[in-house]
Amino acid sequence: MRVAARLIELGARPDVIYRQLYEQYSLGRIRLAGIVLSRVTLDCDGRMAYTWLSGRLRPLGSRPVDTEDLVNECLKIAGTQCAFIAVEQ
Repeated sequence: MRVAARLIELGARPDVIYRQLYEQYSLGRIRLAGIVLSRVTLDCDGRMAYTWLSGRLRPLGSRPVDTEDLVNECLKIAGTQCAFIAVEQ
C-alpha cells in the first residue's frame, strides 16, 4: 500500500491504469466475444452455462488469451452456479 501511495504521489493515475489494463480490448477480442457469447447454452435447469469456440472460427485480430475471461460472462446469467468454455486448440 505504501508503494501504491508513493506512486500516486508521483503522479500515477490508478483510474487510467485500470482502464488501460481491463477496459480496453482489441476489435478482434470484441468480435470473438460476440461469437462466443452468442453460443451460450444453459443446462441443468439453468445452473450450468457453457459455450465453445472452434479454432477455425477465431476472428482475425483475436488471440488465444482473449478467451480467458469470457467464461465469467456466463456466470453473470441469473441462476448459474458453474460455467465453462470449450476452446478447440
